[in-house]
Amino acid sequence: MLKKVTCVFIIGLMAVLGAVSSAFAASGEQESEQAQALLVAQADTSEAKPASSGSWISNGKALGKWWITRTKTFDPMPQELLYHIEADYSFEKHTESGRDDEVQHKATATLILRKGLFTSSSIYKFKDNDYGPGRSKKEKYSFDEFLFAELWEKTDLVVAAQWYSYNKDYVDNRYLAGAGLNHTFFDSPGYKLEIGLVYAYMEESYMNDELVKKGSIGPDETFSDYNTGVLFINQKFIWSLSDRLTLTEDLRCKQYLKDTDYRHLTLNLDLNYSLTENISVFGAYEIDSNLNKVLDTIGDEEEETDVSLGIRLSF
Repeated sequence: MLKKVTCVFIIGLMAVLGAVSSAFAASGEQESEQAQALLVAQADTSEAKPASSGSWISNGKALGKWWITRTKTFDPMPQELLYHIEADYSFEKHTESGRDDEVQHKATATLILRKGLFTSSSIYKFKDNDYGPGRSKKEKYSFDEFLFAELWEKTDLVVAAQWYSYNKDYVDNRYLAGAGLNHTFFDSPGYKLEIGLVYAYMEESYMNDELVKKGSIGPDETFSDYNTGVLFINQKFIWSLSDRLTLTEDLRCKQYLKDTDYRHLTLNLDLNYSLTENISVFGAYEIDSNLNKVLDTIGDEEEETDVSLGIRLSF
């Protein structure tokens, strides 16, 4: 039932985004024409200037939100090494009747680097759930690395790698590496939609000691490492509702190819409000659904929903 609901949800989401894409395409083209006209007018009245500071490294402040804009949009393209750093943190405390308080900490650190037509995106995430004395603490770690090369007008070559560990679904280590394409369907100052498809090889090892402790398997039973090819689908939609308010929708799905019932899907909706140039507050809603070899064998399937309120720093 969960898989059917998930599939219907994804199809519905893509349909909505497609409608939004069509509705905004015309206005995006008009904005692009106006921007080009402005550039021409500036070129006629002054000499060509560097796109940003001219230093070998810069945060690209003069370029606006360059990290969500394709390099080829800028004329001339910035030649220095551009960097953008984000760090966010959220804290939650839940009280359930008859139980100790559940405390959750979540943190994310993002580093984006760009040189010419090449962009690197590095994302580290951590989540800690403490359910109180006598109950196991749940800890999730992940590190994602994406390298984009803008070889065509709207399509990039992308190389991806990931490390993941989470004791709630008994994954000790998951390593993934692959390559594919990422296509930008529209890119304007107000909104951006991109979809990427990567073919990757994945290795997954499991927490057998935790499974024995829980009684899910016997002392002499173990789950061997699991290897498979994976289709890694990434879809991202960014909508700048105003100068201060931005909505971001991020969908990621890893579909296992050896056993097609296995997959890992996350959907994150993030609403960010800028208080100052470097400080924001955000609210996020996340769905995390996972079915792997261990969860399938012990008759379990992990699905989590999180609501987060926190603070974000950007430089």
